[in-house]
Amino acid sequence: MGKERKIGGMDYFAYACSALVYILPQYLLSSFLSAYYTDVALVSAGAVGAVVLAMRFTDGISDLCMGRIIDKTNSRFGKARPWLLVGTVGLAVTLLTVFHVPAGLPAVAKIAWLAVAYFLIMTVFGTVQGVASNTMIIYLTNDSQKRNKFGASNMAGVYVGGLVATTVTTVLLGAFGYTQAGYDKTMYIYSAAVLFFGIFSFVRLKETQNETNKDMAGEKVPMGTIVRSMFQNHYYVFAVVAGLLLNLTNGIITGLGVYFCRDIFGNANLYALVTLALLLPTLFALPLAVMVAKKLGHHKTLMYGRVGYIVGVVVEGIALLMTNLPLFFVGVAFSGLCSSTFAACFTARVANICDYGEWKYRTNASGIMMSATSFCNKVGLGLGSAITGVILEIARYDGALAKAGAAQSAYTVAVERYAVAFVPIVLNIIVAVCVYKSNVDPQMGQVQKGLAERRGEK
Repeated sequence: MGKERKIGGMDYFAYACSALVYILPQYLLSSFLSAYYTDVALVSAGAVGAVVLAMRFTDGISDLCMGRIIDKTNSRFGKARPWLLVGTVGLAVTLLTVFHVPAGLPAVAKIAWLAVAYFLIMTVFGTVQGVASNTMIIYLTNDSQKRNKFGASNMAGVYVGGLVATTVTTVLLGAFGYTQAGYDKTMYIYSAAVLFFGIFSFVRLKETQNETNKDMAGEKVPMGTIVRSMFQNHYYVFAVVAGLLLNLTNGIITGLGVYFCRDIFGNANLYALVTLALLLPTLFALPLAVMVAKKLGHHKTLMYGRVGYIVGVVVEGIALLMTNLPLFFVGVAFSGLCSSTFAACFTARVANICDYGEWKYRTNASGIMMSATSFCNKVGLGLGSAITGVILEIARYDGALAKAGAAQSAYTVAVERYAVAFVPIVLNIIVAVCVYKSNVDPQMGQVQKGLAERRGEK
């Protein structure tokens, strides 16, 4: 077996940067795409939602294709690593394109521009970067403890990327203006950041090409067998649905964030503070969540966290109905605190479910299963953006009024208020049920013993 190079803190930071590179554009699109196209490009919210929904469904094919491409790649840089560079350059370019519709285009051409640009940034380059980054963890090390650190770094990059995309962008657009020129200046900054962090992660991260990895890369399992084992694994199905619905909820909230902060609370820039109130408690509570999980176990920690999260969402809903901003922030902060349990424990649960699938169905399909989970999360965000468009259409949202600085109708504000208040409550209750049904922990003793015997371990 080949000798691994020494891995240090800068490698974990570089891996976090690779996650930031692919998550940053996702959150920018989720939070600001609809607002840009309805208020600046003057495309109807329904058309934006339809395009986003249609493009999102292509992600499934692209994820699977990219996984196959990485498996077949053999370059001097490794298997997944070269695609980090390809994805970085593509994202930097398309980020400028998707938020710059040429002036004077007819309505149909604007929609076509959105469709092509969105396809390139998400289905093509977003998939290239995301799948390559997630797959890199296999080739960076075989040490399970180091993989845990890389996984934690990945989660940190995701949260920081989401935090920056939603908070800093609001500040930048507030300074530059919610105009074409303002969006141009903002996206130039983000494009430069994507290039810098993406190139840094490509240069710093090195794949460890040892015999174990070669064996893993050479394994060939028929796709039909993999798909059947995934659908037969009911723990996996419930876990995937939980992740999809959670991202669906996040997609709706982020998509409507600028709208409800402006139309209900009177200030679009409040959305930056809302995001801070949600994500900062999550980040700070992550170590505490790990300690709680060590004492209570993953399942109890996850379930207590989901119940607490629902309580926070209920408080948010009450605050929206009362137009009580301080109470709304209390609910958001409490939800963020409880969300740390999901961030700390759910990836470990999915990994255990993958082990269960290998033991139960004698099919090692962990890579495909993790990619499929990532795909469903992206679909959830995409569906959230699409549903945002549907909600705005139902609300009869008028982008021309927003562009002129005028208030929306009372009906429009009421629809926004009730949608943000009640939709997350319903979806999070379903998420809690799915998390409960995905509890594979009672099986893990038998699973670990069986896999050890099968692999000839003592």
